[in-house]
Amino acid sequence: MKRVAIGLAAVGVILVVGFVVLYSSLGTIITQAITTAGPEIIQAKVDLKETVIDASTGKGSLHGLLIGNPEGFKTESAFKMDKVEVTLDTDSITSDIITINKIDIQAPEVTYELGGSGSNINAIQRNVEAFVKKHVGDSKPGEKSVANEGGTKMVIDHVYVKGGKVNISASLLGGKSMTVPLPDIHLQDIGKKVNGATP
Repeated sequence: MKRVAIGLAAVGVILVVGFVVLYSSLGTIITQAITTAGPEIIQAKVDLKETVIDASTGKGSLHGLLIGNPEGFKTESAFKMDKVEVTLDTDSITSDIITINKIDIQAPEVTYELGGSGSNINAIQRNVEAFVKKHVGDSKPGEKSVANEGGTKMVIDHVYVKGGKVNISASLLGGKSMTVPLPDIHLQDIGKKVNGATP
């Protein structure tokens, strides 16, 4: 359960990275970016109904997010989220360390499906790692990877996950699953002790 919760928080953080990078853009551009780049990275369907951005206050929200499953899995999706709200400290946007005041993930639904080659969550993780390896490259012993060289860092004051549920399935169930509620989660001070975490 803890691993699922961490995975859910990680998805929220990934979405925040997209929000920060495209902070000054219009909501429709962000929606297009997520639904275009997402499938290429995770090798599964990514849908997002709407993005609402208020650049003057640093607030934004994503509505109706669905992350599908890679090929070979039978359940509808790996992650669904009704709404993800992000509040950014606008004074930090031009600094070396960007401060995210709050990420609020509402009504997330995680589906953990076990198949012959592992779980759908592990398959998505492998696809992300393969994408990063292809586009960023591996670092050899004693070398710094491009991803770890300088760049923007961030501190996230609070991450809330509320009203979630976890569906558990296996390939032999043909897409059916059992559902259990996910306890509310509150993480805080992400990246604060290390003077900012990398995206």
